[in-house]
Amino acid sequence: MRNLLDIIIAATQKPEVEKVVAHLHSISSEIGSIIIIDFDERKPSLPHEKIHKLKAKIKGFKYIFVEGQQYFNKSVALNIGASYSSSEIILFCDADILLEREFLKNGIEILSQDEKKFITPEFVTESDTGENRLAPGICMLYKNNYMLINGYSNEYKGWGMEDMDFIERLKKSGMKRVLSSSGIHMSHPDEARTQNYHSNSVDEMRRQNRALFQKKIEENNLNGTMDIDIINTNHKEYIN
Repeated sequence: MRNLLDIIIAATQKPEVEKVVAHLHSISSEIGSIIIIDFDERKPSLPHEKIHKLKAKIKGFKYIFVEGQQYFNKSVALNIGASYSSSEIILFCDADILLEREFLKNGIEILSQDEKKFITPEFVTESDTGENRLAPGICMLYKNNYMLINGYSNEYKGWGMEDMDFIERLKKSGMKRVLSSSGIHMSHPDEARTQNYHSNSVDEMRRQNRALFQKKIEENNLNGTMDIDIINTNHKEYIN
């Protein structure tokens, strides 16, 4: 299987994404496109000249700007990013995670044997403390399975739980989660988690989103918002 994998990264005010893109490009020849989605064209994660250089250097590199949004919504960003993908397999990756080479290699191999699986890392390691933690926001799967549950849900406001919601709905649709390999998280303070959101309290956003997550489980809500996000949100690809 060659060039069947597209990588989608939401990156607003995340300069670390330049290092992530270079790292991903260096560890796999299976990548068709690396797609970045940014909510702030005035202060992009990457200056326009760097976007231009990456587009010239990396085949399939795309940088998408979302327009007219007061606050960043990761689910909207990932759903829009997926609409620019033309590969069979998509990998949703955080803008500050350096994945191990084996994650991409093993994930493609696992999916080639069973399309009803999806892959997340066993753990990621914090760069500043060496602590290991789960990383449900990293997810590799066939695009048709992503579309089956209508992508991510934009109901989660601010930080957290959109990834757990996505995983729960994949499981309820009959898919099996496989843990494989690991990565390194480029550590940052909580302030980086609250920028571009409606609240400056990570704890408050966690409480609200966990309550929403529990409510959706109780209601057996299996729907994401991919279709309406793509239609109702203005977005454009950086071309110059």
